[in-house]
Amino acid sequence: MDIVQNNVGWFVPTGVAHKVLPLWDAYTQRSKEAATRRHQQTYADYAPWMAMEGLEDELAPLFEASNHTSSLNIDHGYLHVLANTVQKNSACPLKYFRVESEDMQIWADVPAEVIHHFEDAKKLLFSSLPDIMAVFKGIVSTIIPLKIANHLEAPISGFGSHLCPGAIFLTTPVTSRPYWRAELAIDLAHELAHQIIILYQRADSIVAGDLESPVFSGILNKDRPSIMAVHGAAALCFMCIASLAIRENPEASEADKSFAARELVSATGKLATTVSALRNDCQLTEVGSMIVNEIALVSDYCSSLCTSNRRPS
Repeated sequence: MDIVQNNVGWFVPTGVAHKVLPLWDAYTQRSKEAATRRHQQTYADYAPWMAMEGLEDELAPLFEASNHTSSLNIDHGYLHVLANTVQKNSACPLKYFRVESEDMQIWADVPAEVIHHFEDAKKLLFSSLPDIMAVFKGIVSTIIPLKIANHLEAPISGFGSHLCPGAIFLTTPVTSRPYWRAELAIDLAHELAHQIIILYQRADSIVAGDLESPVFSGILNKDRPSIMAVHGAAALCFMCIASLAIRENPEASEADKSFAARELVSATGKLATTVSALRNDCQLTEVGSMIVNEIALVSDYCSSLCTSNRRPS
């Protein structure tokens, strides 16, 4: 994506690693030190659950596990501890994370073979977009499997949370769909974008005014709190970049390329409306402005590609 090569450094994958990884190292070191003081025990590795207010003690047994694999977690014992601790609201199991779905829950008994689906999708993402690999492996500690009751054929959905930076929660792909690798790879890029913004929020508010003031977000096609509109723009930006890269990847299947091409058009339109709203209706900090300016470059570039239906230069 030549158009952004000389204008990167805060968000676009070609330049973000040198900003994000030092922030991540500093944040995880502080988290480990706080956990050590609280539990009088030294932890070699960061666990995303170290910052979960009110649940630190119940989740402390997970702090000693191998938490940084950047892969799907298939440890049933680990997942059961996590599920039993956070899913205490039977009407809305993931309400602790502000997820209002009654059907979505942690899949504590996920079949072990599902990990291969995630590894295949990561391989497609990294071969399509090598610049994203260092950031993904640097700040994604673990992927927690989700399931949605009575909706086994639903599109992939998931979330991240400022309560547990480094943890991505995702449903598993429907592998009967021929494009499932591209679908999951683009969703992983989407969730990585949220993780980057969550990390920046540890050092900067991103939005200079009221974080809850309404701003239109194309990802849900409605007004959302301004900080969530920034998150939406970030996710759409990475979806556009990943979709474009997969569309052009000679190693991708034709089904994956076709799906990526459709996602590129869809995400580009949503991104353009979100960037416009952020620029017109949201007061950003200096860091927030630099992030949104880079996202806007991607939006403009992808819009020009989609309008002219041309290949990238």
